[in-house]
Amino acid sequence: MPTLSPPPSIPLKFTAPEAQKLAADLTEVILPLGVALSKETDCDRLLELVLKAARKLCYADAGCFYLRRDNTLELVALYNNTLNIEKKGNSIKRDRPTEPVSLEDAATHASSLVVRAAQSGETLHIADARQLQDAEVSVIRAFDAKYDYETISCLTVPLNDTDGSAIAVLQLFNSKTPSGDIIPFSDYQQHVIQWLAAQSTAALNNQQLLQQQVNFLKGERDLQIGRQIQLDFLPETLPKIPGWEIAATFHPARDVAGDFYDAFPMPNGRIGLVIADVCDKGVGAALFMSLFRTLVRILARQNYSLSLIDQLTGETPQRPANARKTGSRIHLPRTGTQGLQNAITLTNNYIAETHFRTSMFATMFFGVLNPANGQMIYINAGHEAPLICGSDGTIKAHLGSTGPAVGMMPNMEFKIEQVQLCPGDSLFTYTDGVPEAHAPSGEMFSDERILELLAHPTDSITDTIDRIEKAVRHHISTAPQFDDITMLAVRRL
Repeated sequence: MPTLSPPPSIPLKFTAPEAQKLAADLTEVILPLGVALSKETDCDRLLELVLKAARKLCYADAGCFYLRRDNTLELVALYNNTLNIEKKGNSIKRDRPTEPVSLEDAATHASSLVVRAAQSGETLHIADARQLQDAEVSVIRAFDAKYDYETISCLTVPLNDTDGSAIAVLQLFNSKTPSGDIIPFSDYQQHVIQWLAAQSTAALNNQQLLQQQVNFLKGERDLQIGRQIQLDFLPETLPKIPGWEIAATFHPARDVAGDFYDAFPMPNGRIGLVIADVCDKGVGAALFMSLFRTLVRILARQNYSLSLIDQLTGETPQRPANARKTGSRIHLPRTGTQGLQNAITLTNNYIAETHFRTSMFATMFFGVLNPANGQMIYINAGHEAPLICGSDGTIKAHLGSTGPAVGMMPNMEFKIEQVQLCPGDSLFTYTDGVPEAHAPSGEMFSDERILELLAHPTDSITDTIDRIEKAVRHHISTAPQFDDITMLAVRRL
């Protein structure tokens, strides 16, 4: 009899190839799949996307999906590279490769893998199906006999609802090496596919994107590898713009962090500037940090129409009273506004609707800078107020909140404001790990000390950040770092 295999834990240490594959899976397959599922309402297409991603992650030659219909498991999608079979939806109904599997007919199917997985809610990991009795793999043997195929390795994963019952079963067959040899599925692949099954469950049940980010680094593990993967999500270099200087610093309190910053080109010469702080600390916050950062970058470049943004927000984004007016309506620049609103609103809804069970959210400041004239539109989603500093060190503006933290509740309002950076002005942003840095006595660094340091400007915004960072380090001294320390600043020369 095949033995039930509990969900595997990630190994204490990744090999170099596994670490590279984890980073590639996150950025190339898993996160893009989450974005695709968020917009997919067709069940057949959704299953096709999930099955394609699962086969890619596991190098599987074949795979199939069973959906539960009352007390029956019905095959609804099937892909097999060797046999050149791609069937789903109506094509399955016209030429059914296997008959529906009854969950009640114990005499016929009680030992089959799909039934056992559906009834137990556990993953079945079979290294060599040829060693099992016919009754144990009855559905597989029937398919192999019909199509002259040989199933060897097999991974059977139930898609469990919140009450523990299986609403579907995903099967993958014959993991292959680059040379074409069939090998057993690895524990790493099993863990990733189990997470993918959780995504699919949420999408099938609620037309949502994902059920939860699974903690890839559960328990004791090599967090340095996790940190390196996370660092890859931060910009390797900052944009270089004539007439401007951009600088940043990032120091996690642990091996991995929930803070992040970003600076990236947007359409029409605009520059996106983001700093954010995901709630909590450690691995969970780090996983969500990568999710927030990726979604913001992707969605900021989506060029939806203003009418669609009006539908999402319920009103035209507003700006301060000194904004340019035409008639009785206040207008923001068209360029950049769409991407800014898309990035915050859609990311907020994605997190709030999909990951509400985790109660994860992020405070975030996102500014869209026009380097040509120094205008910047922005949303401050519950973040520490960025500061606009004049060339003489005076604080010209505090950019307070224009909406709640991202991911707390769906369909929240995020207003867009606008500010002007004149020659010599600087934008200074930071996370709460800077003012809340603790000395050995427990005293916090405080916002007041930040203002004192900014009151004495330097010739370079990089020098300003370095000076504040050194002051914070001196304040912390021998005390453990309480929180992640992140700063991002821009200066108009």
